[in-house]
Amino acid sequence: MKMLENIIKNKIIEVENLKSSTKYELDDIIKTQSNNYNFLSRLKNVSQDGSNPIIAEIKRKSPSKGNLDSKLDVKYLVKFMKTTELHAYRCSRMRNSSEATFAICN
Repeated sequence: MKMLENIIKNKIIEVENLKSSTKYELDDIIKTQSNNYNFLSRLKNVSQDGSNPIIAEIKRKSPSKGNLDSKLDVKYLVKFMKTTELHAYRCSRMRNSSEATFAICN
């Protein structure tokens, strides 16, 4: 039993040491990050042309709801948004190419 107690004691010490060093590493990373991009403030502020920023998601399927619109033409919508000065950014691709997801930001 003494051997198991020593292993547990040493593991507790090891984990505590890792926790403390990791916290400082994260604090250092946070301090060195640039604050030039503040997502929340950008959403709250009205853009220079007076429009409000919008974020939207376009997808054909939802994991919880199933098919939303199987005929949705995502490529057409992205082209349309580009011509209307909306900016479309592809943010992720689901497993199936028919489930492409886009974030729309104005």
